Amino acid sequence: MGTKPASLSVIAKKADIKRTTAYNYISSLLEQGLLSKSVVGKRIVYTAEKPNKLSILLEERKVVLDKLLPDLQNLYNTISQQPRVEFYEGKKGIEIVYKKIFATTKIIYAIFSPERAFKVFTKEENEQFFTLLYKNGGLIYDLLEEIHP
Repeated sequence: MGTKPASLSVIAKKADIKRTTAYNYISSLLEQGLLSKSVVGKRIVYTAEKPNKLSILLEERKVVLDKLLPDLQNLYNTISQQPRVEFYEGKKGIEIVYKKIFATTKIIYAIFSPERAFKVFTKEENEQFFTLLYKNGGLIYDLLEEIHP
């Protein structure tokens, strides 16, 4: 036994919502094929489709999702490989940055002031950073600030 057809006014009243709100919901349900619309006399009435229509609709959406998922995953991977901005403060922050950079196996180009660098890190600490870089197969090319006496 199916559901009884009802007008927009009756549906709004039973759902305890405004008629305009009911119209928006009904439009959406019609688009999804969960309601059907017919004319009885001079009135438009709506009838709910069989509940198994929800399963069919869900399965259709799953098929679409399964087709889109590889592209979405590729997009996610591309975005997750985008550069990130991180902030570090103080000597500890600089040390973290150095360790991240020097753990690379890529070539690093650096511009720095040895005078300022040695005010922050000792010669031994700097040697540890460079040892880490070279141990991982990385190279560094420095452009040094000229020191004037």
